[in-house]
Amino acid sequence: MGNVTNETLQGSKWLLIQRFFMQPMQLVFSILLARFLTPSDFGLLALIGIVFAIAGELLNFGFGAALIRKIDRTDNDINTVFWFNFLMGGVLFGILYLASPAIADFYDRPELINLTRVSALILWIGSAGSIHSTLYVCKRDFKTPAIFAMITALISMPCCIWAAYSGWSYWALVIQTAVSTVCNLILLWTFSPWKPRLIFSLTSFKEFFAFGSRLVLNGIVDVIYSNAKSLLIGKYYGAADLGTFNRAYQTSEAPNKLVNGILGSVTFPILSSIQHDETRLIQVYRKYIRITSLGIFFGGCLLFSLSEPLVAIVYGPQWMICVPYMQIIIWGIMGFHFGSINNNLLLVKGRSDLLLRLTIIKKGISFALLIPALYISMEAICWISVLFFPFSILLNSYYTNKLFGLSIKKQAHDFLPYLIFSVIACAPSYLISMSSLPNWLQVVIGVPLAGGLYLSILNLRRDSAFTQLLDIIKEKGVVEKARNIFRFKKA
Repeated sequence: MGNVTNETLQGSKWLLIQRFFMQPMQLVFSILLARFLTPSDFGLLALIGIVFAIAGELLNFGFGAALIRKIDRTDNDINTVFWFNFLMGGVLFGILYLASPAIADFYDRPELINLTRVSALILWIGSAGSIHSTLYVCKRDFKTPAIFAMITALISMPCCIWAAYSGWSYWALVIQTAVSTVCNLILLWTFSPWKPRLIFSLTSFKEFFAFGSRLVLNGIVDVIYSNAKSLLIGKYYGAADLGTFNRAYQTSEAPNKLVNGILGSVTFPILSSIQHDETRLIQVYRKYIRITSLGIFFGGCLLFSLSEPLVAIVYGPQWMICVPYMQIIIWGIMGFHFGSINNNLLLVKGRSDLLLRLTIIKKGISFALLIPALYISMEAICWISVLFFPFSILLNSYYTNKLFGLSIKKQAHDFLPYLIFSVIACAPSYLISMSSLPNWLQVVIGVPLAGGLYLSILNLRRDSAFTQLLDIIKEKGVVEKARNIFRFKKA
């Protein structure tokens, strides 16, 4: 057990190092690209996003997960998965190569022909290294892939920026993917001790197919749900509007990703470790809701209040059209962490059936709202997340109330104060953003003003989640920090 704990902590350490290394780079990368490329450039790649998302699921076919799951894996198993992935990559390349004219006709964008074909070739090339990455996971070696990812980013991102600056438009994004794929492949084949042999076992194939086919079906269903909005927006409004919407959406979810991304990595294992103590489980669950709400609601309200000057400074004037979209979307996205933590709670109790049921119901409601919104306006599409938010809260709280007696009233008591405090604290900053002050001065005044007011409110209230969050910052180890917060003293 000690070895497992140590491996988990070591793996988490390298995943966190990779996260904190990559996020600042990706932020700068995103800012520079937004200045050199147009919304149409980003939207053009998004048009074929669903096609390649499905192709990615089919490429591995769940065989990688099956290999990781199998303890007594053999060299025959490993070689079989390698050759299946590589051959599947070739088949997908051929299909996408031939289907590219039809894809271009569907969107009425002839440039998608070559874009699809080149992207399909990159997908095939990448398939030659997928098994090497899987083997590192099998050995619970997270350090090596993390180092490879950081090296690859240091090489591919500057190449993309250079291409964008040189006027390659959307091809700059393809170049970034190509350089990243090739660099990662070279590193994997150079440093990985495993090398493929010409072996293909039908026994191994049948064994993995039985397991993997169910995984790939689930993956495809999820991909279709996740990409349906982009596909329909691209079809009915075009690449430029899709690029603008995606930029607004990605920016709006930044506070949620930042806060929930850090604490979310330890949510499931900690809840799992106390799954048989239901009282303690609910206490920890409610603490997670409070701590994540504390950061996410304030970040979302601050982003809303200073969205105009921030977009002008960070992305440039050509992206100002996404500001009204952001100011709508933010109010729906701020509650996403509520659902993700609730999902972990259901999984901890082994109720994946309820999770699947919730997912189907949620996606069905969201899709039902999307169809009429498409015929109204882009703003109406943005309002979907806001309209869906109360449905999401009610659906999630239904099962937590049924299984644990945790009513919507109790849960609202946990998260609603932080929303109210955040609105109050950020209101003066919103008024400042409406002034004639320069954009940089609005941000310089607005951010510390809102932050100071929010911290003052929390301090005067002697908020327990705020105190616990300070404990996280004071501790040395990131994983141990989160564990210490949710460790209960024995009576």
